[in-house]
Amino acid sequence: MKKILFSLLVLMIPIVSQGQSSVGYVYKALTTEDSRVDFSILKQDSLCYIVIKLKSSRVVFSNEPFLKMKTTNGDVIDLKGFVVSSNKSSSYIHGYKYGGYISSSTISYAQFPINRDEIEKLKDGIIKIRIGTLPKVHEKVFKKDKIGEKLYKLYQKEVKMDADF
Repeated sequence: MKKILFSLLVLMIPIVSQGQSSVGYVYKALTTEDSRVDFSILKQDSLCYIVIKLKSSRVVFSNEPFLKMKTTNGDVIDLKGFVVSSNKSSSYIHGYKYGGYISSSTISYAQFPINRDEIEKLKDGIIKIRIGTLPKVHEKVFKKDKIGEKLYKLYQKEVKMDADF
């Protein structure tokens, strides 16, 4: 039963995430090319998830990823998740005046179940994030909230879509 549910989730993530809004940021992973982290909310019946899309040439999710978020009030939201999919994207050429190099990146998705009380804390704002990635744990500190309030608004939008059905 778990394998069937997991297979359905793997198939649904790319479809659902295309129609959803997300919030994200770019960072330097291991002092190489830019990596990108995007967050979105997935609501299925009474269950809610934070879905993270990680695009990087060097960093992937650990086998048992975690997500820690610190709010502006000092509350810590600690979530355990699972990797949904991980695919290597096609290579591309970085051009220079006298040559170039080929690189590729991996696009990985992970889902983190989150309850209503934890979602309510998001509206306070997020100032620090830590994600279980390999070869090194990803950590980002924000001077002011960049994703917490936006994730909360995405959740409200999902709830409204359910109510309007």
